[in-house]
Amino acid sequence: MKNLLLSTLFMAIAVTSTFAQHEEFIYGDRVITQIQMYVYKVAHDEKDKINNGNILSFAPMKAPTIGFDGNTLYLYNQFGGLTLELVDNETVVYSTIVEPNANEVALPDIPGTYELRLCDDRFVYSCEIDI
Repeated sequence: MKNLLLSTLFMAIAVTSTFAQHEEFIYGDRVITQIQMYVYKVAHDEKDKINNGNILSFAPMKAPTIGFDGNTLYLYNQFGGLTLELVDNETVVYSTIVEPNANEVALPDIPGTYELRLCDDRFVYSCEIDI
């Protein structure tokens, strides 16, 4: 009975943490919404070849977390050069180049719900935001 209770509790915690993707926290004098992004691999390079002695990892890559407040996106200096895209119904509405190690990016004032895509040479990081 005790094992059943503990396993049920563990499953409830695991499911809750999976669905809790938006979290608010204080950053300076603002309350920021923290967003967990999804990662899609789009390109393969020499690092992916097994015959060079590299062993492919089957573990999922940890998705980056960004912050969002109104029209400001907080990247926390965790990306190299990126292309930022706002996509609505598979149409790119806005696109800009983000400098390497940028901390903040100002988004245009176009209210709505968009898919935010951060694209580098190997991955696309994606999430949904409301501006």
